[in-house]
Amino acid sequence: MSMNSKCIILTAGLLISNLCYSQVTSKPTILYFGLGAGLDYGGLGVKAEFMPVKHIGIFAGAGYNFCKIGYNGGVSWKLLPDKKSTPTLMAMYGYNGVLRPYSFFSGTMVYEKVYYGPSVGGGYEFHLGKSRTKIALSLVVPIRSSAFKEAYKKSKDLSRYFKPEVSNVLGTIGINFGASSNK
Repeated sequence: MSMNSKCIILTAGLLISNLCYSQVTSKPTILYFGLGAGLDYGGLGVKAEFMPVKHIGIFAGAGYNFCKIGYNGGVSWKLLPDKKSTPTLMAMYGYNGVLRPYSFFSGTMVYEKVYYGPSVGGGYEFHLGKSRTKIALSLVVPIRSSAFKEAYKKSKDLSRYFKPEVSNVLGTIGINFGASSNK
């Protein structure tokens, strides 16, 4: 079993055990809709998050990743859900890399390709006043496929004009609005 698979299984196990514990201490169900930038928003896009219990969020996002529509779905774990500033951890699957090598001579993109895989991250959610609005800031580590890494290396080797460095840590920012609650 690869190291990536072990990390995903460990993260899922931690989230499931916390979900079982949270069933006893849960708050009302909340649904959030947000706008933002980052992998969990599919690039520049939107995200919906359903919170079946106060510690766990299940989310899906879709947006434009400067190539085509990107999407991601996953789970988030709110470590201190009753605080105004809440640390979070997340695991997701979806787009986590885009390659768009540019040909200097023809003035066009040589090709465009979106790559998919798991990503993990953490950050903070800042709740605004007494409303259900929150600002989310996170750092995300994409676990990129060998196909992405090989295509990236080949693109760099083929063209001296292909200079972008690929970041191993990506940022995400968004504003999310609470839409419903069960009381």
